[in-house]
Amino acid sequence: MRIADYLGKVLGVVAVVGLLGLAGCGEEGAGEKAGKKLDKAGQELGKSVDDMKKKLGN
Repeated sequence: MRIADYLGKVLGVVAVVGLLGLAGCGEEGAGEKAGKKLDKAGQELGKSVDDMKKKLGN
């Protein structure tokens, strides 16, 4: 097998995998939405803790 043939097949596979990856970038799934809600809740909790520290003088 020539190197050019091998590289052509590798590039073809890379192109297909790339296109499949882009196809999956559409709508958010339930897991992504839940993750964003958890992130937001964590940030709000952190802010509440910081506010409490300020009130207590620490």
